[in-house]
Amino acid sequence: MSPTATSIQDYEGVLAARRIAYAEHLKAAHVDPALKAWAERMAVRDGPTVKVWHNDLPWLEALMVVRYGEAVEHWPSATTIADWGRATDWEAGKEIPFAVVRAATMNLSGKE
Repeated sequence: MSPTATSIQDYEGVLAARRIAYAEHLKAAHVDPALKAWAERMAVRDGPTVKVWHNDLPWLEALMVVRYGEAVEHWPSATTIADWGRATDWEAGKEIPFAVVRAATMNLSGKE
């Protein structure tokens, strides 16, 4: 295997490990039911995952990564009113960071 292929494989492993850590953290955290409902609405409207940098994440995990960073040790143990505010902005199409790409807006054709 080439060094490039090995690096890509290693990075994909890091992304997979992060997805597991995000899901585990949120399973243990107190997540406002309104945020869970928001994530469900977004999944129906724009697809079940959203790309944040190079990682495809469910909506709630994506929100937390954008708000608190990729290290779950910096995430709160409960969601906040500010999380809800950012979520509703995203739902309205406002304040979506450039690193967040919704499947509904991705150009999958390869054409500009």
